[in-house]
Amino acid sequence: MMKLEGTATNCQHTTRITGGGETTTRTRYITLFRIDGRPIRFISGKALSLADGDQVIVAGREKSSELNAGAIYNLTTQSESHSGIWNRVIKAVIMPVFGLFFTGILSFFPFIGSIAWYLYPAFIIWSAYLLWTAFITHLALKEVRPTA
Repeated sequence: MMKLEGTATNCQHTTRITGGGETTTRTRYITLFRIDGRPIRFISGKALSLADGDQVIVAGREKSSELNAGAIYNLTTQSESHSGIWNRVIKAVIMPVFGLFFTGILSFFPFIGSIAWYLYPAFIIWSAYLLWTAFITHLALKEVRPTA
């Protein structure tokens, strides 16, 4: 986990929308900015209020040459934002239950039924990954919150 504090510069906001038509849409808000020349990327389900010159604290994981921020605290506006904790925890709890249902249904089909239960560990692994990323985001959020 890496923590940076400084002035945000070169702020760029963009939106990525996936799905649509017959499926539900998913909107992700992407904010790219720099602190002391270091590139930072923040992706969230909510738009981030950040402008050039804002004093911020960010924490996240370093990936190649940029910091993937898990949480940001804007000292200028006194607001915090993170990349999502509870949505990941809820999905992680639902995933194994869905996996049991899905592999149970598949087990009734010929040819697939004999291998259907071998798919269940994939649901458990995905659930563990979601819990891990929620934990990392929680740690990032603890890092950026100012202490009184």
